[in-house]
Amino acid sequence: MYVIGNAIRGNVIVTTATNDPAVDAGTNAGRLIQTLPDGGDAGEIAISGSGAKDPNDVVANKDGTVFFTDPLYQSGGTTTGVYKVVGTAVSVVKGYSTANTPEEHPDGIALSPDEKTLYVGFGAAQRVDRFTIDATGNTTQVNGNFIAMSDFGDLLPEGMATDVGGNLWITANPEDPNTNGGAVLVFAPDGKKYGEIRFPNHRPTGIAFGGSDNKTLYVVANQAQLTPGEFNGYVFIYSSRCAGVR
Repeated sequence: MYVIGNAIRGNVIVTTATNDPAVDAGTNAGRLIQTLPDGGDAGEIAISGSGAKDPNDVVANKDGTVFFTDPLYQSGGTTTGVYKVVGTAVSVVKGYSTANTPEEHPDGIALSPDEKTLYVGFGAAQRVDRFTIDATGNTTQVNGNFIAMSDFGDLLPEGMATDVGGNLWITANPEDPNTNGGAVLVFAPDGKKYGEIRFPNHRPTGIAFGGSDNKTLYVVANQAQLTPGEFNGYVFIYSSRCAGVR
């Protein structure tokens, strides 16, 4: 199985895992695995029956609610979605269809620092959707794309993180998976682009803040090789003047 995203839920690490088509041949369902900090098993969140098949990126808020994306990259099909987990109950925040719009693959996901806004990125569509979260946990999509497609240039958004100022940090890469030259793009809460960190020889995918003061930025990146499909993995570490949200 592929292990993709993780989030902290109280004192438990929630990890998304999905099929490796070359090995599993679609025989194993995707999983939400819970692990204790010492590596102990904290039980699995069952997603069967929810419609989710290939959990991708994941985020959790302070009360333990988990949100994750399912772009159906491994299993195929036409019904993708954003999902919510309260306790062990999994429900659909919003479903999408790739039948008529092939780009509807929700990928990266992040919460604003006040946990009242949920961000969901769509790579091929060069789009970030926003959802408001009310005091009871109900989610409502905010109409309109608040980041201009032109701000992504020729790059497609992937991973996401937020800082305490509400700024959104997004990893983005060329459409061709065997082409290097991505970036981390930084946007204000109103969608204005602040700037970017270029990766001319790499493809940044995952991003998170950490360290004792949350001012260390970790960026996971691949480097496409001459042989198609082969990659080297790296972790880049930066100091940030603004603390991030974990």
